[in-house]
Amino acid sequence: MFAASANANTEDKARPTITWYGGNYPPTFIATGPKAGQGYGDKALAFLFSQMPDYRNMPVTTSFNRGLAGMRERDGACMFGVIKTPEREKYYAFTGPVSATLPNRVIMLKSRAREIAPFLDPRGEVELELLVRTSGMRFGVITDRFYSTHINSVLDEAAADNRDRVRLSEPRYGTLLYHSRIDYTFGFPYEAAYQFAELGAPDAYISFPIKGEPPLLFAHVACSKTPLGHAVVAKINALVAQPAVRKQLYGYFTEWLDDAARADFLRALQAQ
Repeated sequence: MFAASANANTEDKARPTITWYGGNYPPTFIATGPKAGQGYGDKALAFLFSQMPDYRNMPVTTSFNRGLAGMRERDGACMFGVIKTPEREKYYAFTGPVSATLPNRVIMLKSRAREIAPFLDPRGEVELELLVRTSGMRFGVITDRFYSTHINSVLDEAAADNRDRVRLSEPRYGTLLYHSRIDYTFGFPYEAAYQFAELGAPDAYISFPIKGEPPLLFAHVACSKTPLGHAVVAKINALVAQPAVRKQLYGYFTEWLDDAARADFLRALQAQ
């Protein structure tokens, strides 16, 4: 028995250790409460870990910026769900896409969806400038949040003469929408799903795509730009090359979408 235990410990120590930085960003990562570990990022990582028995995978909860710094400071550190940019590629090794998400959309109560109809184009996408400038509806904007180049540009241009804007200090807009303190806001649909589920009203909201936004945003695993980091990237790329693995990973995300967003997401995936 002791010999078997010693052999197991030796084998465990022989496996390279990968530090996986993640935060408490529901519903991507849920670190506390009754739903801890049930975020779509939590489930995706658990699945990837099960397919990577040659590594000791050690999750660490930290801030996003601290995770980025950690990957530059040590070998064998990775993060799930990182958007790839030319600047980040200078410092990190990236896999191909491991998940996809819908961009920021207009979020509002489903019971008031008819009010946005005059501001939709023939494809059902929101004419954002028209909505912001002429609807007279109150909308919430999270202070200092970068939504997208297009959305922020429209909001910045309308800021000087717009009295309908309500500034939010954090992305907890579900309660404000639910109690009609604001009429709509902007956010990721999976973010809205979590907030309304927490309110006990998971079907109370609806999301609309915004004209000019891309159909999908792709996220990646980023790792230390070191031999061990590159090895993990190669392993994950081999996994996600399998259609069944991609379907599994994307499936975790669709659990957090409202019906309209899920239909748009699946349609956009099929068009890739």
